[in-house]
Amino acid sequence: MMKIGRPMINFINKEPQNLENIEISISHCRDFAIANVVAIWNS
Repeated sequence: MMKIGRPMINFINKEPQNLENIEISISHCRDFAIANVVAIWNS
């Protein structure tokens, strides 16, 4: 049985506190989904 849920982003080796902008694009094809994420951090 497939579990349906909400998309989630895990930040690895980066803290979201300094996140300036994020763009998320999600595409669905039948039972699968793929996401493209672009994030900009303030230094």
